[in-house]
Order: sequence, then structure tokens, then C-alpha cells
Amino acid sequence: EEYKGILKEYRDDMVKYAPDKDKPHIRECFNSIPKQLAKENKKFQYSKVKPGGRGETYLGSLQWLEDAGIICRCYNTDITGLPMEGNAKDNVFKVYTADIGLLIEMLGPGTRADILQGNLGGFKGAIFENLMADTLHKKQQSLYYFLKDSGLELDFLVRMKGECVPLEVKAKTAQAKSVQTVLKHADKYHVKHIIKFGDYSCSRSPTTCSSSWIWSRKKSSSNQSTWTPSTPWQRRSLANLRNYMGESEGNRGVVWRYGS
Repeated sequence: EEYKGILKEYRDDMVKYAPDKDKPHIRECFNSIPKQLAKENKKFQYSKVKPGGRGETYLGSLQWLEDAGIICRCYNTDITGLPMEGNAKDNVFKVYTADIGLLIEMLGPGTRADILQGNLGGFKGAIFENLMADTLHKKQQSLYYFLKDSGLELDFLVRMKGECVPLEVKAKTAQAKSVQTVLKHADKYHVKHIIKFGDYSCSRSPTTCSSSWIWSRKKSSSNQSTWTPSTPWQRRSLANLRNYMGESEGNRGVVWRYGS
């Protein structure tokens, strides 16, 4: 009931405080977020807001929602390197709710129970991504994702200890092909570590759960570059993710992180 009331207040404020020219479009943009995130390619598309929709019609509406702290944008870059701000494409982005609770409420009654019972189906990945966007946004992180025309994609890119580090958020145990490609071509992508988050139990054996480890580049005895799991490890649940990131609450799952 609390989030239902908050969602109603947000929608009322969109009409009450927004500029007159944007009022008809702000709600349309906001209400389209679940449909935008349900797509395989989650890039924000104005045609999903309204058939025939164009950027010049809705740009002001999106900016109002962002300035009001209701949404956060995650910008595309096709370069896995620093500075991410300089490589981002201003006109290609995903849109997430700035609070995961708003998205859950927008998905309708019973969604919370579906989460607890594991009945989300294909939308589970979208919820996981929005949770990560919410967490990073609250940590004052600018949001970026990697996507090339070839289809190679990494969910998030963050600056960590002077490196560009990809974060992959997976709702199931499928192999992350983009991760493997990026790690195999380190000289091209300049990635030393990748962190993967998932909602499933995970063995410490790299032969049984290799895609759920953080990988780092090392030299073998023959001086050949190989990719092997980094150590040491910490295993934490997504129930404590926001505590770990400096927040107070989160959702369930498993997190693997490189560090002592």
C-alpha cells in the first residue's frame, strides 16, 4: 500500500508541477518503462511510448522525470575504457526507475509474491537490472552499458580502482557469451576483471560455475596469457547487496566479489 500511494503521488505531481507543454507526454514516458525493459534490446524507444513517437516530442518529458529523481538513464558506449563519460552516446540509453519499488508497483498486484515464489518468467532479468541500476544510482555512480552493433553487450560499466569494470546481472545460470568474448580479447577491450551477479547458488569450482566468477588475466608458466578465476573470494547474498554497497535493503540471490 505504501508504494501504491507513492506511485499515485508521483503521477499526480507529473500533472501538477510539470510544464504545460510536457504534461501530456510525461506520464506516457513513465508508463512505458515496463514495456521498454521487457524488450530483449532494452534501449529506450520513443515508438514504444506511443506509435509514431519521436525524440523531439518526448526529450523534455524524460528530462523532467530525471530531474525529479523518478528515473535514471544508463548511456550506451561501444568502448570498454575510461573515461566512460567521454565515450557515451547521449542519444542511446536505457531508462530505469530510480527506485526498484516503483517498478515493482508498476508491474501490478501480486508481483511481490511472484518474486518470492520465483514466478517472474522472462521479466526477472529486467527486475534484476533495475535493482542494480537503483543500487549504483544511489551510490552516485553514473550509469553506462556496453553494446556493439554485432550484439556484444555488457549490462553495466563502472569505474573501480582506476579500471573500467563490467558488471553482468543474470537471472539464470546461462553462459555469458559476451563476457567470454571480452575476456578472450583483452588487448582489444582492455578489461581485466568482470563481476557477475546472479540469483542462484554457485559452486566455487570454476569447472561447474565458471561464468559466475570474476576473471582476471594472468601469465602462465609458458608466458602465455590465460584467464583464470581471481582469488580470494567473498560470497554474499543479494539480500545484503545494498548493505554491502552502503544501502539498507535489497533482494535475494548470490553475489561473487573479488577482494579480501
